Amino acid sequence: MLTAAVVAALWSLGVRDWRCYGAAFLSRPTIDAILTGTVSPLLLLGVALLWRYRNRPYAAAAVAAGILHYLAMELDSPIDVRMYHDVALLRYRAQIEIEVQGQGYPRAPYWFTDAYEKRDGQWQIVWSQGTGIA
Repeated sequence: MLTAAVVAALWSLGVRDWRCYGAAFLSRPTIDAILTGTVSPLLLLGVALLWRYRNRPYAAAAVAAGILHYLAMELDSPIDVRMYHDVALLRYRAQIEIEVQGQGYPRAPYWFTDAYEKRDGQWQIVWSQGTGIA
């Protein structure tokens, strides 16, 4: 199921070059997530689908319907920020507890990295990646 979530997420984001799939599966975060059974691939799929359909009303409805539901997200580290002209990178640790399609996952620590770009004078998040901490 976790492997299928990674494939579905990449496909929904428009990745068609199969070499990218190999690179994704050989990356340490993906290997760790699959071996330890963390929810990172399911989160990736949820975020990918929300990103793909972000301008459609039913994307917000999916979150509202509880398909991807954050039960808790508590910051437990300082937020490290690096600025590069119109790009800001944030890294922080948080404890999250989620529910994906009705299946609950217990509170666990994750490292998050977020990328923001300044577009038309406004900061907009363009990427967020969470990795479970074993």
